[in-house]
Amino acid sequence: MELPDQVRLDLQWMARDFEVLLATGWTDRLDGATDGTGWTNPQLLWHMAFDQHIACALLPVTGGLSHLPALASGRYTSALSTATRPYNWVNFVGGAAGA
Repeated sequence: MELPDQVRLDLQWMARDFEVLLATGWTDRLDGATDGTGWTNPQLLWHMAFDQHIACALLPVTGGLSHLPALASGRYTSALSTATRPYNWVNFVGGAAGA
């Protein structure tokens, strides 16, 4: 599945913006805790970068799922809801380890 030009441009802009944030961030603030998340800034930044890569990889999957009947979509949604708690744990541990 080919990405629309605007989506591709937006993703490229986000990648450049992320690099600017890392290059210009104050060290003392980057090493500190985030407000209201319980994560450190390095953990959150790593998580954001990793999620951007996952989102790019999953765009074709999402496009394919959008063509399935409503019953299949409902079952997929139910499976995602069931996996929320384990996913949240893995998500936090991945961000903490990645940073």
